[in-house]
Amino acid sequence: MTSAPKLASSDMTLPELPRFPFRGDKLP
Repeated sequence: MTSAPKLASSDMTLPELPRFPFRGDKLP
């Protein structure tokens, strides 16, 4: 069931990644 909440988070980050490429670089 942990996949459900994680998947939702990834979906929201997907559109944000292209919007904030510099943010994704700092995330990892």
